[in-house]
Amino acid sequence: MAIKDSGFYSLQFDHKTNLLVFYNLYTPESTTILGTIMLLHGMQEHSGRYDDFASFLARNGFIVLTYDHPGHGSTAKDPKDLGFFHEDQPGEILIQTAIEMTQFLHEKYNDLPHFIIGHSLGSFITRNVIQRIGTEFVGVVLIGTGHAIKGSSFGTSFLGILNKVAPNSKSTFMNDKFAQINNRKFKDEINHEDLNWLSLNKENRDNYLNDELCGIDFTDNAFYGAAQVTLWGSGKDWYKKVPNHLSFLLLSGQDDPIGDFGKGVVKSVEELKEHGVKEVKYHLYPQLRHELLNEDNKKEVYVEILDWLLMKIK
Repeated sequence: MAIKDSGFYSLQFDHKTNLLVFYNLYTPESTTILGTIMLLHGMQEHSGRYDDFASFLARNGFIVLTYDHPGHGSTAKDPKDLGFFHEDQPGEILIQTAIEMTQFLHEKYNDLPHFIIGHSLGSFITRNVIQRIGTEFVGVVLIGTGHAIKGSSFGTSFLGILNKVAPNSKSTFMNDKFAQINNRKFKDEINHEDLNWLSLNKENRDNYLNDELCGIDFTDNAFYGAAQVTLWGSGKDWYKKVPNHLSFLLLSGQDDPIGDFGKGVVKSVEELKEHGVKEVKYHLYPQLRHELLNEDNKKEVYVEILDWLLMKIK
């Protein structure tokens, strides 16, 4: 069994920004504690969607901390705060929140080996975290990740201009376009609210649509912040700031547009190996899409991650 405790962590980002970060802490009830795991969710969703996976890891000996990013879930104090990060530093507040929550976890359990797992936007935040405090971790798992594409720097700068002009604007065009671009490959299927790309599992898509904290509209500010962490975490020379003692596991669906259908994942693996990281393993699941942890064979993914974690602490 796993014991789950929830609460709010007070975080002072700058002189005018105090966040109450909603978190869930999962601890094993009756097994030897093997290590800690920071688990970071993706964009336009929340940590509650990882309850099953976090509980699985806790039942198998790991202390797991999940939390809602700024502008997401219960960290957003008010519905109007959903989809907005920080007017001046939207990317930085995502990274600093992750670092502060990591330190909160590590200070409580400082004598254990530490891991970090990030999905989608959480994977790009994770890449930034390990550039700064990577020495604190034994291993890194990136799920539904990818690589900055050509023109990312220009695109991020453009979003920065939009953020200066109208940070609170929730552009229907921007939000719809993001989904439509991701859904292009699946245009021959019956369109499921432009969410076909999310998973092969249709029930998961319905659950996402019926969750009021999922599919939230992003402001120009949030799109800018997401673009910043993606560029910093996967653009030119990102890997040169990563400690090469780390072990990596990258998992993606072969049909995941965020990973450019495997190409972005392979490129990230090649860069890490070029940097001298000794252990980089990856697995592209045939036919599966973005949310591996919510596909029909999610237990297979759970077990692959668990087996890899256990190998790292032997």
